[in-house]
Amino acid sequence: MYLQIFKNRNQEYVRIAESYRDPETKKPKIRVIQNFGNKEKLLAENPNAIEELQKKVDQMNLEKEHTEVSMATQRVSAFIEHASAQPS
Repeated sequence: MYLQIFKNRNQEYVRIAESYRDPETKKPKIRVIQNFGNKEKLLAENPNAIEELQKKVDQMNLEKEHTEVSMATQRVSAFIEHASAQPS
């Protein structure tokens, strides 16, 4: 996931997005996780908004990585358990 600042009609907008590959077309695409709207308005409300959002994205990436590692560990444990239960 990453913080994306993009232009549309000469205005800048902020959103959290992630890249993925479409399984059917095999082409890269982006998935919008959360929109925050106009960058100028966001910074008017909170001058540190971009930095805070970047920290949020970093935290989300750490949590996602931790979840993926936990799931892989569970799969390996289940495989080892299943393999050791099989008669030779």
